[in-house]
Amino acid sequence: MANMEKETRAEYTKKIRKSDLTPVFLDAIKVCKKLGLRRLWIDSLCIQQDSKEDWSYESQRMGPYYRNCTVCIAATSSANSEKSFEIAERPSVVSSTSTDPESGFFSLLAYPCDLMEEKPHFGHSNNLETALESFPLLTRAWVLQERWLSPRVLHFCGSEVVFECAQLTTCECGQARQSFVHLMKPLMDVRWTTTSQEGIIAKRAQLAAIGWDHLVTTYSALRITYSTDRLIAISGLASTLYDMRYKLNEGGEHGSLPMYLAGLWRMDLTRDMSWFVGSTMIFRKDDNSNAEAIGTERVRKSKSTTYIAPSWSWASISDPIRYICLFNPDPQFTLLDAQINLATEDIYGPVKEGCYLYLRGKITTSSWELTTDAQNMSVYRLKDIVGTQILGKTDQLGVKFSPDYAIAKPGPNQLHSAAMLYIFPLVKTEVSFQKIYKTNEETELDRESRCTLCLVLKAVDTQFEKARVYERVGFTEFTNFQSGIRNVDPNDYSDEDFYII
Repeated sequence: MANMEKETRAEYTKKIRKSDLTPVFLDAIKVCKKLGLRRLWIDSLCIQQDSKEDWSYESQRMGPYYRNCTVCIAATSSANSEKSFEIAERPSVVSSTSTDPESGFFSLLAYPCDLMEEKPHFGHSNNLETALESFPLLTRAWVLQERWLSPRVLHFCGSEVVFECAQLTTCECGQARQSFVHLMKPLMDVRWTTTSQEGIIAKRAQLAAIGWDHLVTTYSALRITYSTDRLIAISGLASTLYDMRYKLNEGGEHGSLPMYLAGLWRMDLTRDMSWFVGSTMIFRKDDNSNAEAIGTERVRKSKSTTYIAPSWSWASISDPIRYICLFNPDPQFTLLDAQINLATEDIYGPVKEGCYLYLRGKITTSSWELTTDAQNMSVYRLKDIVGTQILGKTDQLGVKFSPDYAIAKPGPNQLHSAAMLYIFPLVKTEVSFQKIYKTNEETELDRESRCTLCLVLKAVDTQFEKARVYERVGFTEFTNFQSGIRNVDPNDYSDEDFYII
């Protein structure tokens, strides 16, 4: 496989032997010739693969490359570069050409109905795994920003060609045709953007209106070869969104602090810190099956021993993350200072140790325990926090929490059972309407409930200017309901100025 490296750089600036090119690269050249395009950018041929300096330099320019390209050619059905763009034989498909008196020459491609029903499409599968088996390219984290930023994408999908742009998606069989810009719809899970033409097209056409949390939710569930690339592979989207949305608001309160905080935005810090791994923790009283599942989690991945990002950033962990939808949020903290230690000149790129947030807020302590339920699933509990995670139930001592990574796994990031945890209320928010879907008296009372979203922290054996230093290790949410009174938090908090690193 042809890669530009130190040994081949001089040669490749003059010529590249056809025999060195993989089938995908050769097919991409053919497509460019057919489209009359004279220039083709392929990362492995245009970035020196064994040079960190060249990779750092070029990665900062990914956004402009894709934003300003004529078309992005995607081997969407190819698992690797050894495959080709080749479209499978279609003997039952009728192809014809003719001339219309008004519009002139046209070509016709007719598919039998049964063939169209069997053909996979981005938005025609209810099963994410099945859809992505047909489109392995879409599982890659780098590809997300390439699709969003490119003005046009030409997908070679094995059975047909699909064309995407900011106005429509269309394919050869016609099943994917969308000739209008879709109304904005909330991104609820990874499937919406990754496999739905409605998701990708509507949002690329109106990127400035998209919540960063929606993008990160999708991005975090995709595959990335090197965890150190987690911030780099979305930096093009970050820089584009800054120009579209955040640049105009650069001044104001905290205007001297960085706007982009290792994957979070200073202007939206309350929302951006409310990420978590796993399932939401607040359920209705009568939804017993779900309520029993609170805090029972699948196995977490270990946290990287290599520094990727500060603990308050989603980029610091390897699992897919989600966000809590905030309704009439009441932030419980103040940002006093922020420091981002950049690893390169790219303010949206990788960072190194020394990043921190300096916050003013409330802190309380709790011991914790790890148990298993009847299904042998792990249950993590904050033993000393008073609250309820089932709407309509009275407060109790002990609430469940969701760890950010495998905190109990032996290793450098293990959290021992005797360690005290520190609970930091991040924001109070109205209970999501997604949790309330009946219109009875109980529901009206539930509607008045407010959730307290908290970061779960551990203390670090260091101090900055006599202030305590913490690392994030998890997340919890709970409501309060005692003696018919809602939203009175009885936990004993202390006011504190502190650092999270």
